[in-house]
Amino acid sequence: MNKATAAIEAQTLEAIHFRKSTERAVDDFGDRIRDLTRSIDAMREEMIRKGR
Repeated sequence: MNKATAAIEAQTLEAIHFRKSTERAVDDFGDRIRDLTRSIDAMREEMIRKGR
């Protein structure tokens, strides 16, 4: 019983770490998308300003 409990605890910790890692990756991806969107908006505004 103790070995089974320890195995479940280890799997639970692994799942928690995986979830946290995934959340960080998604947050980073979101930041990159936001930065890219800002850059595209700035380029679009510059093109409009230059009449292109």
